Parts: sequence; C-alpha cells; structure tokens
Amino acid sequence: VGSGSSHINIDETTGLVVTPGCPRSLRVAMQRLHADAAMADRYGKAALERFQQRFTGQLMGKRYAEIYRSTLGRRTAGSRALESPA
Repeated sequence: VGSGSSHINIDETTGLVVTPGCPRSLRVAMQRLHADAAMADRYGKAALERFQQRFTGQLMGKRYAEIYRSTLGRRTAGSRALESPA
C-alpha cells in the first residue's frame, strides 16, 4: 500500500490488504473474513500478538525516547566539534 498500514498489517497473516480506493476489493476481503471464521480468528490473534510485541504505548514510548536521545547525542557531539579550536 505504501503507507504506515503496510508496516502494521501483514497481508494474509494479521489481516487482509485491499486495494486503496477500491470498494470491490474491500467487499471481497470482508466477505472472506465473514465466510471463514477460523481465518478471521487466526488473523485477529496474530494481529494482537504483533501489537503486543511491537506497538504498545510502553514500547512506542521507549522507541521515541531512544530516537530523541540518539538525536540529542549527535547534536551535542556535533556542537562540541564546531566549538573546539582547530
């Protein structure tokens, strides 16, 4: 799909990917899920597991904090290099 949802949902593992802007594609996917309760259940369980492993608030907070620390560390190191006499 080329959006963040491609990273979150894995086609045929945690759900179904449909063609953006295509109501028919969405209808077909919804019919598949409705017709196959076991598949829908399997995708739902896999999606919950993926969420718990990658996307909880706590995990996302830690990742953002790591990015901020890393960015600040590079900025601080770069600032020191500019201030040092050559």
